[in-house]
Amino acid sequence: MIAIATIFLLIAGLVVVPAVQAASIPVKTKIRFAKFMPFFGVFVLLLYRSNVVNVSAWWGIVFYTAMLFLFTLWTGFGMYLSYLCYSCAKTNKFLYVLLNVWFMLSVSTVMIETTARIFPVYTSWANNPGEKFFWPDRVYFPLNNFGHRDRDFIIPKPDNTYRIVLIGDSYTEGAGLSRQQTMGYLLERQITKLLRDTANVEVYNLGHCGMNTKEEVDVLLHDGDKLQPDLVFLNYVMNDAETHPLTITPADEPMWYKELNRILITSAGSYAYYRFIKSFRLIEEHFATTSDYLAAQHDKNKAGWQDVSAALRRMELWLNEHRCEGIALIWPIFQNDWTSSAAKINKQVEEELKSHQLTVFDLNDLFQQTNEPLVNFALSRVDHHPNANANRLVSKLMELIVVDTKSFQSFIKSKDIGRMSMITNRH
Repeated sequence: MIAIATIFLLIAGLVVVPAVQAASIPVKTKIRFAKFMPFFGVFVLLLYRSNVVNVSAWWGIVFYTAMLFLFTLWTGFGMYLSYLCYSCAKTNKFLYVLLNVWFMLSVSTVMIETTARIFPVYTSWANNPGEKFFWPDRVYFPLNNFGHRDRDFIIPKPDNTYRIVLIGDSYTEGAGLSRQQTMGYLLERQITKLLRDTANVEVYNLGHCGMNTKEEVDVLLHDGDKLQPDLVFLNYVMNDAETHPLTITPADEPMWYKELNRILITSAGSYAYYRFIKSFRLIEEHFATTSDYLAAQHDKNKAGWQDVSAALRRMELWLNEHRCEGIALIWPIFQNDWTSSAAKINKQVEEELKSHQLTVFDLNDLFQQTNEPLVNFALSRVDHHPNANANRLVSKLMELIVVDTKSFQSFIKSKDIGRMSMITNRH
């Protein structure tokens, strides 16, 4: 409560100080616009808190740039009011200084916040005040009849339909992307085009942000019987061995830090504070690199990795029972320090996946073939989710994988043997 009151008092100077100054200057020097400054201050505070101006759009940048210019003029006008107050013999000098300091702190705070909105931090994370602008689908794309961020699933599966199911976390769901940019959507379009509408192909996305492998397999076992997939893609990301709640964390976060985040991000929606915490390490991390942190999660004696192994056993049993093929894609972390230190973890994950009869593809090989740094395939410098280009590359590989599966070849052969020959020769 003390922190909230302090922030409120700081920003309130934007409204209170001009009102006091306008009321204290002599009548003969009254400035017509002075009485409107408090109302303008209230308008600004409400506008900024409502967060309705799109910081990712050009017009949003223009708007906040204009606001920054306006605040500069406002500061000058406030200083002029201050001069008039100082000229008034009745003005208390101590109060004069106090009001000026309060006003300058308030204006500086708002100008810093405005600048942060002109140059926002581009991430898809839920604690980003601009999430609804950087990942609109997370906010505005409704969950379907199965609770997933996809169109409604058709039950029962229609005849003449080959159905693919994707399970995974935010990489699969498509963090920061529109649904039309996700690998699942692209894969469905590519295979449909390949078949020239002679058969129906559906790719259903069951991915959810924050899930680990255990939870992803739970989703498959819960929805799989109704969806009747012919092929399942498990997307393995290197933090999928984490436990919920976390037993291994990258940093210690004291209560004051969590409370400050709650006030300035959750309650106030401050872009400036969000940029600050993303630019500086306020909390000392336990691990030198991301790879060290993820290696700790993959300790074979820890609960996280044991959960992964148990989940894969359950998935293997389900796939065998339903005569469904399973493919596993191992995703890299899209940052520059990942490639050189990932080999040991990748090998451990690949061996475990293969031991449960999954066909495994390490996507690190795919991205290395581009001769580009991994970070070029990330959403931004601070958000390492795969961007639209990464999803396009992976969807093309997935198309080749699907065409070579026994289930797809059997499906095509049952429809048109001649077309099957054409497709396989094409690839």
